[in-house]
Amino acid sequence: MATIPLSRLFALVLLLRAGAGLAADIQVNVDRDPVQLDESFQIVFTATEDPDDDPDFGPLRRDFDIRSQDQSSQLAIANGKRSWQKEWRLTVMAKRAGDLTIPSVPFGKDRSPPMNLRVEAGSGPSTSQAGKQGELFMEVEVEPKNPYVQAQVLYTVRILSQVGLANARLEEPKLENAVMERVTEDNQYETRRNGQPYRAIERRFAIFPQQSGKLTIQPPLLEAEVQSGRSSMFNRFFSQQGDAVRLRGEAVELNVRPIPAQFSGKHWLPAKELALEETLTQPGTNATPRQTAAGEPLTRTLKLRALASTVGNLPELAAAAPPGLRAYPDQPALNEERTPKGLKASREEKIALIPAQAGSYTLPEIAIPWWNTETDREEIARVPARTLTVGAGASAPQAASPAAPAEPAVAQQETIPSQSPAAAPAAPATAPYLWIGLTAFFALGWLLTGLAWWRSSRPAAAVSTVPPSTGENAARQPRRRLRDACRANDASAARQALLAWAQAHWPENPPRHLDEVAARGGTELASEIARLNRASYATDASPWSGADLLAVLDRLPERSAGAKSDGLEPLYRAG
Repeated sequence: MATIPLSRLFALVLLLRAGAGLAADIQVNVDRDPVQLDESFQIVFTATEDPDDDPDFGPLRRDFDIRSQDQSSQLAIANGKRSWQKEWRLTVMAKRAGDLTIPSVPFGKDRSPPMNLRVEAGSGPSTSQAGKQGELFMEVEVEPKNPYVQAQVLYTVRILSQVGLANARLEEPKLENAVMERVTEDNQYETRRNGQPYRAIERRFAIFPQQSGKLTIQPPLLEAEVQSGRSSMFNRFFSQQGDAVRLRGEAVELNVRPIPAQFSGKHWLPAKELALEETLTQPGTNATPRQTAAGEPLTRTLKLRALASTVGNLPELAAAAPPGLRAYPDQPALNEERTPKGLKASREEKIALIPAQAGSYTLPEIAIPWWNTETDREEIARVPARTLTVGAGASAPQAASPAAPAEPAVAQQETIPSQSPAAAPAAPATAPYLWIGLTAFFALGWLLTGLAWWRSSRPAAAVSTVPPSTGENAARQPRRRLRDACRANDASAARQALLAWAQAHWPENPPRHLDEVAARGGTELASEIARLNRASYATDASPWSGADLLAVLDRLPERSAGAKSDGLEPLYRAG
């Protein structure tokens, strides 16, 4: 059996985690798109590392009036990882209608990317109660009204006022058989309706219907205190006293279409945009190698980005490696971002590849069928097949054919020498025995730890005959139902039981759907939820096995009924 030098193993671990950037990555977003010609809106420039210099917003003044600007920075620490972000927020108004471009803005040697923006003439859309005369009214917009199942619907509610509001409270829309996420903060801007000026407060949601047919969105309810008088539009917008008022929008009915018959994929994936990317790198470089040597690790990175999709709906990406090319996948990195255009979801998989011997290896093509909801047709995101040319390493055998490797294809475990690379090589027979001994030692340690935990967690029946509290039983019952569903390989029952378990696990802030569970539970649980979703929604799904989900579940600690939660506690902790 081949061995991996310890230095190469360290390089492999570092390679999976490495990332390098030569320039600051600056993102551009707007708080809504399209905008009206007589409305103010915000342009936000965001950087996650220091750019070369301060920005020069001069290029913006050609098509936009800059009303105000400010900047802020923040440092966040989550799960031991630090993230830094700096924002430049500009309030602007367009000088003309049409398809405009927010130009590239220089930040010294760094630059932001350009962005297209639609500016519409007129005084606003014809929506629920738009055009109604009055000092306070509500508009509701829905796009589209005939979505596909699991496709995104943007729902916008807008309060227009010429009076001061205080103690305002706006309920969320109500609906069934759908996932709903709020994707923007409350945006405030100036606008006009029927020639009259209004202050607008806008809130936007992304809705994902989970079954076809009719879907009714019940309108939100606004409760506030109002002080009449147009002179108070600006200086008393947040006044603290006035008459109570209740305002409700109109209900909206959606006609949700099923998966189209012409869709050819096994996994239904609707989105507005989708991109699949691949990079192949060697340690210490960002370039794709033309040739490598046997035993030298490579990192293959696959990333799928989707606009108007949830992260739980993105499929697994990596295909099986050809014989003779060992593959060591890292945990997938899942991310979901809320934007004015809806949810942006991404899935990144890193796989370390080590060729066992010299020769040629072909990585097969990866094809992801998806449904473009903008063009209403199927498209396929592809990574073409790639051939790797591998030369002989310092101690690697020369293979006659990559299809006939020197060792069986099932031998995926590697033996690590006990000596350092600088020491004299040990006899080949010592490494397997050392590995077996270490494995037995750690297995015994885990067994003793598990036995001690089991004994400490048992109820003291001999001391007290009082039964466990009702709250504790209520918290454990969903876990038992989830175990039963996993052992029965029942995907539908497992989805319901998993959500019920998560709601009992976070009683102070229960998740509303499995995407929230995936976001809170870490990459292992998120990966299993994605597999469970595919088994539930794929048009040609293979039988689902709950063993892997049950294994992840068994590594999660149970919480007592009285445990407190801030709604962000992970499902498992490092030992």
